[in-house]
Amino acid sequence: MVSMQFSTFIKARPERVWQILWNDATYREWTSIFHEGSYAESDWQEGSKILFLSPGGEGMTSRIARLIPNEFMSFEHLGFIKDGVEDFATAVEKGWAGAKENYILREKDGGTELSIEMDGEDGHGDYFKDTFPKALALVKHLAEAQKITPFLWFDHQAEEAVNLYTSIFPNSEIVKVVRNGDAVFTVDFSLDGQRFAALNGGPQFQFNPAVSFFVVCETEAEIDALWQTLSENGQILMALDKYEWSGKYGWVQDRYGLSWQLSLGKIEEVGQKITPSLLFVDEQAGNTEEAVKFYVSVFETSRVDGILKYGPGEPLPEGIVKHAQFSLDGHVFMAMSGGIEHGFQFNEALSFVISCHDQKEIDYFWNRLSANGGREDQCGWLKDKFGVSWQVVPPVLIRYLQDSDPVKAGNVMQAMLKMKKIDIALLKEAYLQTADKTVITVETIVNAPVEKVWTFWTNPKHITQWNNASDDWHTPSASNDLRPGGAFSFQMAARDGSMHFHFAGQYDEVDTLEKITYTLGDGRVVAVHFSADGPATKVVESFDAENTNSIEMQRAGWQAILDNFKKYVEAN
Repeated sequence: MVSMQFSTFIKARPERVWQILWNDATYREWTSIFHEGSYAESDWQEGSKILFLSPGGEGMTSRIARLIPNEFMSFEHLGFIKDGVEDFATAVEKGWAGAKENYILREKDGGTELSIEMDGEDGHGDYFKDTFPKALALVKHLAEAQKITPFLWFDHQAEEAVNLYTSIFPNSEIVKVVRNGDAVFTVDFSLDGQRFAALNGGPQFQFNPAVSFFVVCETEAEIDALWQTLSENGQILMALDKYEWSGKYGWVQDRYGLSWQLSLGKIEEVGQKITPSLLFVDEQAGNTEEAVKFYVSVFETSRVDGILKYGPGEPLPEGIVKHAQFSLDGHVFMAMSGGIEHGFQFNEALSFVISCHDQKEIDYFWNRLSANGGREDQCGWLKDKFGVSWQVVPPVLIRYLQDSDPVKAGNVMQAMLKMKKIDIALLKEAYLQTADKTVITVETIVNAPVEKVWTFWTNPKHITQWNNASDDWHTPSASNDLRPGGAFSFQMAARDGSMHFHFAGQYDEVDTLEKITYTLGDGRVVAVHFSADGPATKVVESFDAENTNSIEMQRAGWQAILDNFKKYVEAN
């Protein structure tokens, strides 16, 4: 065996990196570098068996030799799996039984140093030297991507405001400007490396101090300069002065109404330079602690960093939260309690965008945050039971809306406007719809987990068993190169030998366990979407209609094949 080492530095906490490495959805994403469709099966406990598998169910059988959450993971590889059978003898013969693959996470400079130490079979060194750095780059990208992004609703001043903010904070930039004609629609930007988004949405909502941004300034020169710029033509809520909790602190609403708390201190004491701060007042006064605990329960890798409460003789009742700091998926938040006569509440002017990988994640956050007194709004927006606004959206929605084809982008916009909770499958169907084509959609619910459904859909040995609309047809053979650019061909024939044809095409997109899109030989496009529906799986298939047979006949034929697929999966 040969020993290899790889490492990378990631600007994210170890908890976040750990989640990206071993969460099912993101694990499948970064391990696709080694094999498209890779996944793992385990209860993820130290000492347990773990199977590393391809979509066809072949791979390695291993053991979790050591597991220290957020610090260390060690796999001991024991044998092969082929056709569902474990083979330990071959691994012994080839000399790699017991090979170790270790993942070490060390906190460093506010981020994480991720190192991999692994034993590899002789002759495979060059392969891993090529693929592992690419896989680590993808882990880094996924971990550094913000799960939660503050979203600012301006009347019409988004570009002007963003130009101001990016000019006064270090390490800041305008990432992307989307225009509607000549007018600015949205602006994506970063301040000191933290991502924000801004919208010109009209005068419907106005900023207020219910949500502000707490900024740590490490020098007096910095805090003075920020204060001077942000307070110009703004409103001072608390003067820049020395207070019990800070050697220098001030609270100001800038000229656009956005609130900032500036405090002299050390960034390491908070964990990030700019932190959203929630102020619970009026009818929400007294709910701060409940809200903090609720948010921490919703997001993975979250924690309460500290809670300070009012004592006897202070302005608010004893035991009410004065200040809290907590982390949601690696992002620091603060919360405070106020009195009952402020005259403002949380509103949509400042919301938080949750980036969701798939429909399952959208469903989870939507259901949790809107429950028990929350409110579902249009286009992926919701209010939780405390009145805080969230947007639960997949990145694909943004890509579709920003597509260079105005017809496709417009179709997606019209589909989104009809939704409350975002439905990825319907968005993709709208994206594929064109003015001169009819798109037909069929769907079913298969009572099986998505991993099984995916395997039965893509493995040729299964395709030949279900790919027919009626018993007098069958599929004698099938080939399937499941990757973008890969070709497939399924021979479909009448059982009496009277006729046959090849259903063939080329894959455009393959997102494991989520979607497949392909183009048939006649140029028609087909999209298949898979989404977990509790213990079952929803399969939605959309395809461009052809011009020979009626829409009804085409829909009935494709639905019959899909129903046969469901029957086959559930019976095996």
